[in-house]
Amino acid sequence: MSECNYNVKDVGVTADIFKYEGDIIDRTLHSPFDIETHKKVFTNYLEVIIDEAGVVHYAVPSHQEWLINKAIVVLGLSSREELCDECPDEYALSPMKWLTEVTGCVSVWDDHFIGNPTTKQIKTMRELKNASIYRGDIPLTKDVMVELLKDSLYPGITHTPILSNKTIATISICGCIHFDIKGDMDFIKPTPEQIKNLHDLFCIDVKLNTEEEI
Repeated sequence: MSECNYNVKDVGVTADIFKYEGDIIDRTLHSPFDIETHKKVFTNYLEVIIDEAGVVHYAVPSHQEWLINKAIVVLGLSSREELCDECPDEYALSPMKWLTEVTGCVSVWDDHFIGNPTTKQIKTMRELKNASIYRGDIPLTKDVMVELLKDSLYPGITHTPILSNKTIATISICGCIHFDIKGDMDFIKPTPEQIKNLHDLFCIDVKLNTEEEI
């Protein structure tokens, strides 16, 4: 990816979001993203790209320019003109959605995002939200729900052995979304107390099948 030349003014945000000025901001925007450093330098500001590996990058000089540079590399092109030729007509006036699709990246602001995040990227978004940096919504998918279930369990649990591709548990969310956990999935068996807490705190019902039933 070609390196872009830019400075702080290219970010296009007002100065009141910064706790520091000058070189500290510039160094931060040119450095690998770090949650604690970000919270020290910025207030109520987040403009980042989460790449396909779930790694966070500052969106400088802008979301669109960062994604353009990424897309040129991903598509094996040599210029912006070639990239423009590749862009479908329906995205010509607003190419951000297409750029996130072809790069596999997600553009994230403090209260919203553009893209189709994978489970790995959603995990990163959750980390940003838990740090009170990201305040927007987070997509809810089956894989994410499995991760949420695993994260909600207490220490001392044991892994359910891989038995088969048969259903070992059924998950219901708010009584209206249902999906099955198969024996070949990475699933951690909750205790009765954990099942009760999932129901009481998150409106998530877990029905476990016994090994005899499997």
